[in-house]
Amino acid sequence: MNVIEIPVDQITRDPEQPRKIFDSEKLDNLAKSVAEVGLLHPILVRQTDNGYQLVAGERRFQAVKSANKKTISAVVLSPGLPVKQIQLVENLQREDLNPLERAMAIREYMQVEGLNKVQAADKLAVPRTTLTDWMDILDVEERYRRAVVDNFEGGDSPVTMSHVAEALALASRLKSPAMCNVVLDAVIEYRLSKVETREVCALVRNNADTTVEEAVRVVRRPAEVNKLPKEQEDERKAVERNIEQWVAILERSSNTLAELCRVAPTHLPEKDKERIIERLLEIRGLVGETLDHMTVEGELLDTAI
Repeated sequence: MNVIEIPVDQITRDPEQPRKIFDSEKLDNLAKSVAEVGLLHPILVRQTDNGYQLVAGERRFQAVKSANKKTISAVVLSPGLPVKQIQLVENLQREDLNPLERAMAIREYMQVEGLNKVQAADKLAVPRTTLTDWMDILDVEERYRRAVVDNFEGGDSPVTMSHVAEALALASRLKSPAMCNVVLDAVIEYRLSKVETREVCALVRNNADTTVEEAVRVVRRPAEVNKLPKEQEDERKAVERNIEQWVAILERSSNTLAELCRVAPTHLPEKDKERIIERLLEIRGLVGETLDHMTVEGELLDTAI
């Protein structure tokens, strides 16, 4: 396929183009670049009865028009090529679509072509698991979709596709669709990171009586285990309830230390290595004190009453 110069006024936009939203500031910057150095990458078009229709390169096309250029470099696709597939692949490779646009475009492509997820992933040259993760956003409520897009575009929302995936996985595991909303509401309220959300979901998944709010408190302040109001008169019950959470925290700490053991000290900046060593020495002291406390016969029972 050869690159040719085509008059801008002979090209029409594709109303079904996957990308719908454009950042005006980035578009202005691209237009300035085009005005100064020209277009570095040609657009893709297909021939029609009245001229040409844009297949891929919407931002470049708009930028060239804004720069008042009369022609644009383009590659004319041969008849019969899968236009929708080409549009999707081009946008996915350039990461031009926000998560919601991407999912909606893939769903439309699958519906038009009659494809399942395995077939669509193969044609788009992405792993099936990746495509499934991309489609997750369509399984949550509109307010969470907007939150993901806001985060993607640099807004204040803490919700990402990783948060959505964790929430949906927990809801599926517990066979409770409403749990997805509970987790995502907690992400928004407490501004949970991806790691914190994963730990919260693990605690809830492994401890049937633990609520998301309780899990958040444990993850955020693992050294503090708050008693529930209804258990304040029976502290032994509170201890029993928290045992699983304590064990989960210790297991998580063990995994972290095991990971740290696999890191070569020479790869750590000296300042960071000193900080880690300082914290490890503190932990070693606390571990010794805790072991002495826990191994004193009868002491755990006495302190729990």
